[in-house]
This record gives sequence, structure tokens and C-alpha cells, in this order.
Amino acid sequence: MAAFGMEMQERRSLRVTIGLAAVLALAASLVAPLATPRTRALPPAAVQAPAALAEHDERVRTEALSAATSLASSLAELARARALHEQGGKRTFAPPPASAFPSETACLASFLPKLGPVDPESLDFICEKSDVWSIERQSHVLMTGKPGQAAQLWKRLGPYSLAALAMMRGGCCVDREPLAAVVPGLWCGVLRDKLSSFTPLPERSTVQDYERSVSCLVRRGARLPAHWATVPAGRGRRAFDEFLEIARSRR
Repeated sequence: MAAFGMEMQERRSLRVTIGLAAVLALAASLVAPLATPRTRALPPAAVQAPAALAEHDERVRTEALSAATSLASSLAELARARALHEQGGKRTFAPPPASAFPSETACLASFLPKLGPVDPESLDFICEKSDVWSIERQSHVLMTGKPGQAAQLWKRLGPYSLAALAMMRGGCCVDREPLAAVVPGLWCGVLRDKLSSFTPLPERSTVQDYERSVSCLVRRGARLPAHWATVPAGRGRRAFDEFLEIARSRR
């Protein structure tokens, strides 16, 4: 009886041992893949051919660089198209510097059509003076009653004469005093600053900002040159467009 009990106990121990071994084997089979280096999970071709991987990475980098370059080119083209639209659909070129002309007055004359009887040297006050109202009055006196394309164009500018003078000063008057433009109150902005924004080829937004200021001054009843009232708004704008065309082709 005692022998039978011992035999049963040995059988239970054996079953426990076998069960434990099975559990350990199962655990080992689950843990083994986690312990295996990742390179073993790659396809045999990838493991055996590292040069192919390097070639693949280089191809991906090249394609990414090509895509980025193409995107940058597209964005630059869009920027050029937008700038072209801002200029009214006309392609612009860099204006010549003041040093490209033999004198300041020759540079100033390049903004105008044929001067006719108007002496180019008589334009020197545009650079020598700084008060925009004084410059406007003198330019009006200089051009009034004169024959020739320049005088006729100036007569039609009306309030755009200030914009034209600001462009001429910006392109030709080097190291001169900045323009002064006194107006009553600040309801319509600082006219001096708006005129100072003009370059030899101004942005459309610069011109529009100036137009808003002048319209505001008219509504406010500001004292403006009397001859401006004789020029219809549309006529003045068309004359200024002609002035811009000349400015784009200055040489």
C-alpha cells in the first residue's frame, strides 16, 4: 500500500514536471521573436544587399529634393504673376539709377515726354525745394500755357501731379531733404509719409493709398490747388497712367 502511494506521488511529480516544461517551452517560443534582432525580420534580399538599401535611400532623397525644388519654382512663379497683376498686367524692369544720367535735371526730364520749349534745366527746383505745395505751384506755373507733350500731360494730371513729383524726386534727387506736405489735421493720414512711399515705379497699393488721402482731403474741404478742380477724376488717372508708362521705359 505504501509502495502504491509512493508510485502515485511520483506520477504526480512527473506530470507537474512535464507541465512546467511545456509552459517554459511556450514562454520561450513567445519571447524568442522579441529578442531576435530586427534585421532578421527584413527580407533576405535586404539583409544580403545593404548597397541596395543605400541606393533606395539616395533615390528617395533625390525625389524629395526634386519635389521641393519644383514647389519652390511654382511658388516663385506665382509671386511673379501676382506682382505682374499688381502692376496692371505690365511687366516691369528696374528703373535706371540717377547716376545713369548726366545731371539731376536730365534724370527729371526722363519722366516726361518731349519738353518742347521747356528747358530741362528749369526742373531743378523739384530737387532743390522740399515743400511739396511750393514745388507743385512752381511746376504748374512752368507748364501752364506751354506747347508740347510734357505741358499737355502735366495739365491733365490734376491732383496726380503730387504723385508724379514724388516719383521724380524718388528717382533723381539723391541726398536731398525729404518732402514736407502740411495738411490741416490728421483725419486723412500723413500725406508726407504717403508721398515718401513713392518710388520711381510705385506699387499700385501706394497709388491707391495716395488717392484715398486726396479724396478724404476733398471731402473735408481742405484748401487744395484750384486748378485740380478743373480736371475730372478719370482724366487725371488716365494722364497718370501715361506718366507711369513713360516711367517704365526710362533709359
